Amino acid sequence: MASYTVNDYLLDRVQVEETLHKLLWFVDRKEWDKISTVFADKIIVDYTDLLGGEPAHTTGVDQGKVWEGMLEYVDATQHNATSIILDLPSPTANVQRPTEVTLTCNVFASHVRKEVLAGSMLQNGGRYQMKIIRTDDKSGNPWRISVMKAFGIFYTGNTGITKNPETGIAWM
Repeated sequence: MASYTVNDYLLDRVQVEETLHKLLWFVDRKEWDKISTVFADKIIVDYTDLLGGEPAHTTGVDQGKVWEGMLEYVDATQHNATSIILDLPSPTANVQRPTEVTLTCNVFASHVRKEVLAGSMLQNGGRYQMKIIRTDDKSGNPWRISVMKAFGIFYTGNTGITKNPETGIAWM
């Protein structure tokens, strides 16, 4: 059995956290074509605690399209992840390099839509729990999100900023 070295541990930790940060970065910049680069081929996205419904069994490309539709009328978003906890094992000669990691973090999100009556901002806080798997991608960071579950803690502001002006339907 190959040993799990301190260098392996540190590289895994940085790359897993980078996967999370890239996801938030791509959403905030509406770089929908890049969203799939942080997801595994098949994913589960569970926003039932926030939005109801059922968990989505989907792909990264399709999830990007869902978020693109949800945020079409929002001018800007900013997602911040803090208190990132990973279940990476301590590096020792008796531990194999992990193929999956659970990541838990706090998330704070701001959504802004200018020119909306009753306030232009909606903010919410909560946490994500993610299963992140090591893929066979040899071109760089091999870690991809395979399960993403959101837990809401609070909302403040105007949920009307999520409303489609043509249909009047809001996702929040």
